[in-house]
Amino acid sequence: MQTVYIGNTLVNDVMLGRQRMDDVIQPKPAITIEYLVVAAGGTGGQGSSSPNRGAAGAGAGGLLSGSAQILPGKTYYVKVGGFFDGLDPNGDSYLTGSNFYFYTNMGGNGNPGTGNGASGGSGGGGGRCTTLGCTTSGGSGNTPSTSPSQGNNGSGGTNSLSGAGGGAGGAASGTTPGIGRTSSISGTSVTYAEGGTPANSGTSKAQETGNGGDGGNYIGATAGGKGGSGVVYIRYRGAQAFTGGTVTTDGDFTIHKFNTTTDGGGTASTYSFTYQ
Repeated sequence: MQTVYIGNTLVNDVMLGRQRMDDVIQPKPAITIEYLVVAAGGTGGQGSSSPNRGAAGAGAGGLLSGSAQILPGKTYYVKVGGFFDGLDPNGDSYLTGSNFYFYTNMGGNGNPGTGNGASGGSGGGGGRCTTLGCTTSGGSGNTPSTSPSQGNNGSGGTNSLSGAGGGAGGAASGTTPGIGRTSSISGTSVTYAEGGTPANSGTSKAQETGNGGDGGNYIGATAGGKGGSGVVYIRYRGAQAFTGGTVTTDGDFTIHKFNTTTDGGGTASTYSFTYQ
């Protein structure tokens, strides 16, 4: 008696010579995974020295997390968004296959002038307007809509202040950016997809975070900061079942990390893998 695989099919209790098979065919089991899919953050607005205006912060990249099943014999695809100046599909990220589709969108840019913030995974902040009592609107988060939500709204500006970027964990309020969401899928607790702050020297954000870039200051007309690039993680219990990305372990878990191969640049990276 022996147990054998034929392709992806497990054949048990094969009695050679008599060709009797008990418990004959059982599919190779699916793998239950945890996933984290984060898009790139948007770019903060550029400050202006004439007139003096600190610019709005950018929205965080969209974030989706949860669990799903990887099926045997199926091919899955990953894209990781790089930061980019302007709303561009290079900033979007996804994890997709025949039985699921998790797509996150780049964060909305912060407005550099007197207009509204851009929409995206999370929305960018609205600019500082010029008339007493005026307001601008923050960009809408969760755009396009996903369920659960991938992000939140940016805040609007007034005649004295520019708005902030929304985050995956909450909307921006006034000059306070939206909070991100914390995950330990990598084996370490990390907060991803935080919104950008207005009039903050145009600080660029760390790569593989999806954080929105900060708005530029009016002093020196500082350029807006770039958002952090995206990242995709897959984690499951047990030994490594397929190749793809950078593979590590954490206790009983195997972890696949997919990032942009040109971190610090605006180029997206794509991958594919098959569970055989």
